[in-house]
Amino acid sequence: MIRVSKEGKANFTNAMRTNEGTPNFRGKQNYPLINFMLDNGKDSRNVAVLELGRPENGGAEKLNVGSTKGRISLRHDNTDFGILFRDITEGSQPLYFETEEDGTFTLSWNTANANFSSLTLVDNLTGARYDMLANNSYSFEGKASDYRSRFKVVIGRFTDVEENEEVITDNFAFFDGSDRHDGPHGLHQQPHQRPEPRQPQRRRQRRLPHARC
Repeated sequence: MIRVSKEGKANFTNAMRTNEGTPNFRGKQNYPLINFMLDNGKDSRNVAVLELGRPENGGAEKLNVGSTKGRISLRHDNTDFGILFRDITEGSQPLYFETEEDGTFTLSWNTANANFSSLTLVDNLTGARYDMLANNSYSFEGKASDYRSRFKVVIGRFTDVEENEEVITDNFAFFDGSDRHDGPHGLHQQPHQRPEPRQPQRRRQRRLPHARC
């Protein structure tokens, strides 16, 4: 579905999903996102996009058009979304799957604009838990009789580049002589030069006069 406010020509590319192909496609700020792609191993690919840390929930509803050989959507507030904006920064997000033809499917994903501490794909049908940071795809047998609520994604805390730099800064420490200083001010100090090692001092020995017997 395309909604426009005036007549004209619109060009769409895959890069727009990461906000790189067309700046400000989703606004001026690049929010952390997860792209999901479902392939049936033949001629069909279905896509859903999750953006996190948004000011409010919303997005674009999923349109069930095209191939019936597998679809995915992000479920929120009793609505199926193709692009879902969430105001959460961690938690659980249902990922719905449906097909009208049984077969083998591969769910793949990638992330952008954030460093996630953990991402876990949970297959509610088999009970499998899949580390999405160590792997980028999951293959499974799908049937038309499967419950739509087959998957969910468990999202751990994420940080952007600036937050990562803050964490490093807060853990910084330096020594000024024998005094230790912790915190962000350490980054603005000149590196402390270690004092030259002291040379061992030789003690002079006084020679005692010989005692006379």
